[in-house]
Amino acid sequence: MSRLIWVMVALWTLLLAVESAAAASPPATQPAAPNRTMNLKPSPNYTPRMVVQFQLEALGHNDDPAPDTGIAVAFRFASPSNQSQTGPLDKFIHMIKSPAYAAMVNHQSVEYGEVHSDGQQAQQLVKITGAGGDMALYLFILSRQTDGQFKNCWMTDGVMRIHPEDIVPVPPPDGGNNGDGNGAGNGDGHDRA
Repeated sequence: MSRLIWVMVALWTLLLAVESAAAASPPATQPAAPNRTMNLKPSPNYTPRMVVQFQLEALGHNDDPAPDTGIAVAFRFASPSNQSQTGPLDKFIHMIKSPAYAAMVNHQSVEYGEVHSDGQQAQQLVKITGAGGDMALYLFILSRQTDGQFKNCWMTDGVMRIHPEDIVPVPPPDGGNNGDGNGAGNGDGHDRA
């Protein structure tokens, strides 16, 4: 249950971060650029942010230089457990082209939220403007691999499409903490003397 609450709080925080960043300054968009990612493969030198950017840049130029090259790059950065569930590549291609993920393919732009990481797992929310102008939110979930050929590499364990109307803020915990970090209050957000 506590993991579910942490995920909901993280989602809400990520969504607010993307929305407040968009309101405060020009969006941190990444227009699709020529596919420079087609030869990249997982490396311990890449951060979670870089892995998400590589995957989305590749998907933004999916058919450069050949059909579905971008999807193949994204699959390459999927963790072994993710690949075992979503692969082989032909199955992964079909999944990415489904309505849930199609906005990623040949998208117009991406806005990147903050990366939240504990050093072993990371999450990043992204807002994508699809090829047809449709907007979609996705939560990338990554982990640092602990063994095998990808030891210490950040790889994607999963990507969830997030619908803003499905995100419900988690109320502050009861029992003397109003969520302001100093332990005072009765949990309703109002300090009393």
